[in-house]
Amino acid sequence: MANQEVFFDETNLASFTGKPGEEIILPLKYKASDGSGTTGIKVEVYYDSTLLTPVSVEDQLAASLISTNTFGQDLIDESNSDSDENTDKYIGFSWGDLFGNWAGGTDPKTLANIKFKVAEGVDLSSAATSIRIESSETAAG
Repeated sequence: MANQEVFFDETNLASFTGKPGEEIILPLKYKASDGSGTTGIKVEVYYDSTLLTPVSVEDQLAASLISTNTFGQDLIDESNSDSDENTDKYIGFSWGDLFGNWAGGTDPKTLANIKFKVAEGVDLSSAATSIRIESSETAAG
């Protein structure tokens, strides 16, 4: 089975200053090591809600069976699933493909574009925060 990698394209971070109210779009990407398609994946993106506010999730990659996210549900990381005490909330993503062709190809696929805003009163130019990705389910592919 191919290795499945989910990661952020960090290109936009080069111009990010971290000032209060500033917004940044982080493209969530997926790639299989052998370029093969899969039947889907389930991913959670964890963040520190005292520093960052999710603004939107756009351009989520379609799938034949399911392509959903929990944006706007304000889900709390009650069990510290990402093993980071600083992250307290998450957005869940799910993709399912009946035929196992989802997200195939040799180039990374953009799963979704997640926009975050720096919370008012916070200055990330002098503080740090983590945004973590965990996969709770991978699928055959």
